[in-house]
Amino acid sequence: MIDKDHHLLSLKEQLELLDLNKSTYYYQPQLNNNDFIVRKKIDQIYTKYPFYGSRKITAELKNNNDEIINRKRIGIVNLSVSFSNFS
Repeated sequence: MIDKDHHLLSLKEQLELLDLNKSTYYYQPQLNNNDFIVRKKIDQIYTKYPFYGSRKITAELKNNNDEIINRKRIGIVNLSVSFSNFS
């Protein structure tokens, strides 16, 4: 979509055409190690029960004594994962 080495349009012009800020283009989300562990556990639950939403995933984590997190954090940790039944 954006080509840094485009010979006709500079990066700035491309970003202006797409109405994006430079900071948005260069943004790299920072996750800590705990988020990766939680993401793996959530992924295991979601793979086993693909019809579970955030509430059931939270309950499953609590029942397994894995980690107690609220359902909003499940959504934050899994921004890159698309749940079809995310309630």
